[in-house]
Amino acid sequence: MATERWIAETLFDDLGFRMNYRADEVIYELATEHQHVLLFRQSFFGKMLMIDGATQISEKDEFIYQEMMSHVPLFAHGDARDILIVGGATAALPKRSSNIRPSNASHWSRSTPRSSTLPKSIFPNWPARCSPTSASSV
Repeated sequence: MATERWIAETLFDDLGFRMNYRADEVIYELATEHQHVLLFRQSFFGKMLMIDGATQISEKDEFIYQEMMSHVPLFAHGDARDILIVGGATAALPKRSSNIRPSNASHWSRSTPRSSTLPKSIFPNWPARCSPTSASSV
């Protein structure tokens, strides 16, 4: 029988706080001299992506991040017509933005073409399947 693996979120170690997740399955792990990337499945949160001990996103709560990144600026502005999104590899931000305020154009720029296909292959149920009005790689 395989040993149980617990994964520590170490983002707040300097504050004396650490959260641990029991991993049902480690899907991908890569440690380089620059970063440690870990993708695993957890019973409550579903697939979770961690970089350097900090949770980036999970299937259970991805909408929170996407909505905060889109709702706050759109509601603060009040009358946004053209939207520029730089980054946002999952394409969820253009989708969330268009849910609030349909715009004349939603321009989306991503760093590489692969940066938009990898999240879709890992998290196929996310809003990532929705295409923005226009997208370009820079």
